[in-house]
Amino acid sequence: TDRALLEFCCGPASRLGAPRYAAAGCLTIRLTATDDLRTDAGRDFALAQVERATTSGLYVALWGSLPCTAGSPWFRMNQKYPSAVAKNAEQLEDFRKLIVNFRAVADRVIAVNGDIHYEWPTGCALWADNAITVMVNDYGLHKIDFHGCALGLRAQYGAKRPIKKPWTVATTSASMFN
Repeated sequence: TDRALLEFCCGPASRLGAPRYAAAGCLTIRLTATDDLRTDAGRDFALAQVERATTSGLYVALWGSLPCTAGSPWFRMNQKYPSAVAKNAEQLEDFRKLIVNFRAVADRVIAVNGDIHYEWPTGCALWADNAITVMVNDYGLHKIDFHGCALGLRAQYGAKRPIKKPWTVATTSASMFN
């Protein structure tokens, strides 16, 4: 193992953390809802994982996959419903807590010469949120737009056709950007 990937806000079975990558030398640390990254304890746990990796001499990459539901096109379609507005307010509150803690972990990763990556669907309205635009500027992130089908994303059932799914990744990694 010569590198570590910290997945911030991923699912317990994230494809980025697949066992085949561990076999190729990448320690994957999944930071999931169980870790409650909205809290100080969750942030501190994530920071401890950065320290664990760096004291082992590993290059650290932080991958942010914060929930994008607060900026979803579905909300724009449903904002006429009071229940949708209330749900969106809760999602925004969670996003605000998560982005503050993500930035704290990202600051530490940058300090140890690691890279940060942040991904969302391209159409997520939160890309225009001040917290995100400031983060992109502060870290000098480069944005990459692509479609899931270019990376082999396919439907799980039926004809298993390619899925277009427009994504954007913002990264400090020159090699990823190139």
